[in-house]
Amino acid sequence: MTKKTEQDIQTVAADRRSFMKASAITATSIGVGFVAASEPVMAAAIETDFTGIKAGEQMIPVGSFQMPAYVSRPDKAKAKLPIVIVASEIFGVHEYIADVTRRFAKLGYLAIAPEFFTRAGDPNTFGTVAEIQKNIVAQTPDSQVLNDLQAALDRLQVNPNWLKIWNGLPREAGQLKNLTSSVIGSFVSRTTQATFAANPGSSFARYAANVVVPHEVEAEIAIFKGLVSYFLMSTEKRRPFYEWQRTLLTELADELLASNGEYLDPYSLSAWNLAVTAEQKHRVIVDQIAVFTDAAALKLHNALIGSKRRTI
Repeated sequence: MTKKTEQDIQTVAADRRSFMKASAITATSIGVGFVAASEPVMAAAIETDFTGIKAGEQMIPVGSFQMPAYVSRPDKAKAKLPIVIVASEIFGVHEYIADVTRRFAKLGYLAIAPEFFTRAGDPNTFGTVAEIQKNIVAQTPDSQVLNDLQAALDRLQVNPNWLKIWNGLPREAGQLKNLTSSVIGSFVSRTTQATFAANPGSSFARYAANVVVPHEVEAEIAIFKGLVSYFLMSTEKRRPFYEWQRTLLTELADELLASNGEYLDPYSLSAWNLAVTAEQKHRVIVDQIAVFTDAAALKLHNALIGSKRRTI
């Protein structure tokens, strides 16, 4: 199904199309290839090259579950793209479906092929259509597929501060601020309740209890990540800035990790001294960087990495 969108630039309210487009941003592997049951079509398969397009496996956050998808788009698109959801047949997202998305990308579309049946199993492990129908399709109700795409968005849209349109007016900015406060409070309170419930008797000191984020909270956070990606981070003129930020923070994290706590603030240093495993130490570094302002992160990066570059 295809549908060109003309109001997405002005409208903050997400729908299935923008959610799917914006949330499919985390690379993984879905093993694209022809399934055994579709071998007769291989000889006649059309192969679309990658010239002028970007294509590959992605993940769509759905609650705590990551739904695999194959995503293709024009390489140098400067405007919001019309979106196509490529719904696979019972074989799932194999090479033919991936090729269809690349063809749409050549025509100027953002094409997404979700692996809707992934929870039920891998169609590549079955040799006949009947086996796929019995073991995968029959185990994946339509309601589950639709709920994966819509449930979290529905919960968020009942918030009285949810914005249906954005024109940059002061009143809308205030409403956005109220929405931010509301959802952060909701995320924190539900996560706190779930963590206490899952760790009875724990001291809740650092590393003494596992933080439990409810599935609903994870899905709602994914919605906001999708909105940021769709309206901000996918804007061509902003991409070099985000790439620069990512490189800077990665270099800073590596340097802090290698410095054995030398440049950490007192709180982070105490946590570093208590950390035992590599995972715990990485968490300390992440927490330290998270409290930096942009200016503080840039200043420390220049002091640590910039000085090394000047001496090379």
